[in-house]
Amino acid sequence: MITSLYVSVLLLLLFVVIGTVNPTVLSCSQSVGPTHWDRIIPPWWRDPPRYLTTPAVWMDSEAGVWTEFDASLYSPKCNIPRIPVTDLSPTVFFSHYQEPQLPVIIVGDLNNGTQLFRRMTTKDSLLSLFEATTITLSTANKNSYEKRTVRFDEYVKAMEEVQRADVTGADTMYHFGNNNHQEWSELFDAYVPPRQYLKEGQHISYSFGLAGSGTGVPFHTHGPVFADVQWGMKRWFLKAPSREGPPSDPDASMLTWLREVYPTLDLEREGIVECVCHPGDTIYIPPLWHHATLNIGQTVFMSSFV
Repeated sequence: MITSLYVSVLLLLLFVVIGTVNPTVLSCSQSVGPTHWDRIIPPWWRDPPRYLTTPAVWMDSEAGVWTEFDASLYSPKCNIPRIPVTDLSPTVFFSHYQEPQLPVIIVGDLNNGTQLFRRMTTKDSLLSLFEATTITLSTANKNSYEKRTVRFDEYVKAMEEVQRADVTGADTMYHFGNNNHQEWSELFDAYVPPRQYLKEGQHISYSFGLAGSGTGVPFHTHGPVFADVQWGMKRWFLKAPSREGPPSDPDASMLTWLREVYPTLDLEREGIVECVCHPGDTIYIPPLWHHATLNIGQTVFMSSFV
């Protein structure tokens, strides 16, 4: 009888311990010893992929997910500050980044509200909501000269084709901005912007986009922007405001630039910094910073222009 009671108490304590484990806050970088976690965390979770360890993206990881990740486009190099949202108060953001006009990558769900938006931006969800709608595409060169309208489902199908090196940016069609906010209101209404990092009187203009792996936009400038990644990854290249941007052909594709121009550059001398944004990351780019992007995998993103 005593033995049975002892076993029952032990089982109850075990269930309590397991029930208090929250896998969404685990990180590959945490030093968690095997003597404790190995007993309660299954083997497949002990070394999870990076995108599964970000609280903002722990959901429906396999349902309707975008694909075509290309490891050859990825780089672990990152010399842009990456700050967890929990450590970046508005005061710190204004004094350390906005006022001195320096870029920063904010890691984590900015307002505990983007999880619904991310569910809505899976491939399956977007197609179920907007399959027959018409969207506007722009050429993926510096000033996006040409515009074209297509059905949304046709564009999603075209995204399955990885960018070819022999296709120029001027011949690559890309969906970013020129959104029909009224027709897509259900999606835009679900988005929670980074309002805590805005000063009184500042307003936001949204641009939603999605694009295939290997696509991107060459170096250009504009006003300040918060640009996040919902699915896929986005590699950013930045240079502080200057009369001349980094060496690049405004009509060439970013894939061509990465493979033919990037290896020849003295990045430190050119003043180019870079980093890959993962799902759940938001990069803040100050006004007039030269920047270019390269999508790694089929990528879904939202930019908030200030």
